[in-house]
Amino acid sequence: MVPPVSALCPSSLSLRGNLAPRTKPSLAQLMFSGDPDVMNDQAQRAVPGPEDPVCQVNCWYSSNYCAVVSRDGWVRLFSLADRCFLREFFTHKDSGGVSVALSADDQRCFLGSYYAWGLACFTVSTGERKWKRDDLRRFRGLTFSPQLHRLFGYFDGKGALEIDPETGQTVQSFRGTTDLVASPINDLVLFGDKKSLSLWRGTRSKLWSVSREGFAVLDVAWSLDTVAISEARDTDREFGVRCFSTDGELLWRYNSRKTQVSPLMYNPARRVYVGIDYTPGTEDRVLIHWDEATGTIQLERTIPPKMHGALCQRAECSFRINWSTWECSLGAAC
Repeated sequence: MVPPVSALCPSSLSLRGNLAPRTKPSLAQLMFSGDPDVMNDQAQRAVPGPEDPVCQVNCWYSSNYCAVVSRDGWVRLFSLADRCFLREFFTHKDSGGVSVALSADDQRCFLGSYYAWGLACFTVSTGERKWKRDDLRRFRGLTFSPQLHRLFGYFDGKGALEIDPETGQTVQSFRGTTDLVASPINDLVLFGDKKSLSLWRGTRSKLWSVSREGFAVLDVAWSLDTVAISEARDTDREFGVRCFSTDGELLWRYNSRKTQVSPLMYNPARRVYVGIDYTPGTEDRVLIHWDEATGTIQLERTIPPKMHGALCQRAECSFRINWSTWECSLGAAC
């Protein structure tokens, strides 16, 4: 079922100067574990263990890829369909973290660094760099809108940009923006500032606004008619989820029984939101399905920490990776 990895793993981009590491990690034999519910101790390892540990995992609603960011500035794409490593990109060993977004057709990968390097667009199939901007940094997040065909980036300096994904040129800028998430399904965009969260149709028509309940937005998930927002709350340090209709009606609320809810994603086949309620550390997690319209819990299952992964493929699957050894698995989330 798993194709030979050597045919799917071209060499990485050629790098010049002192930005490239002295030795490139060999990923040619990395494959997913055959067991979707456990890590395979015998699996081939991507890098020499903790020398280049994982610091971030990115999965998207309908993408066939998962992007894993290492502490040393590598971004590695894994194919969920072929269950293997596909391609890697190098930013900078002192990037300070890398934000990642993919175009709706999975053909372009956008990378934005926090410190050194900048913002760039790469062709996934060839690894070719299409454009790069050295004037942008301090990215806190990137998000791509398929309906608007726009890339959005927001910054630690409390601002955001709308960017043409074809050229990298700025279309417009937004002041005071602390969070920005584009829907993968329609033309809706959620903007956040210090005091409120606002839903917009595109960037021209504001639909509604509600007060923030927390100091951080942990995750945002979308259906055609609703949006679910996981927040870390200020009042008593509780974490929870609020689900709104696109008209601004609060449909339901869930208060975390652990500490926080993340990841969070919509499953259209079951018409439920899927999320994991957990406390960081070694305690068990709780996998939960909430009815989209009412918030009624349809499924609740205790899972061990090793099964806590990033939701992908419309919340049907969970991508799991050992952050030290890079051992991967793909399991069911429903």
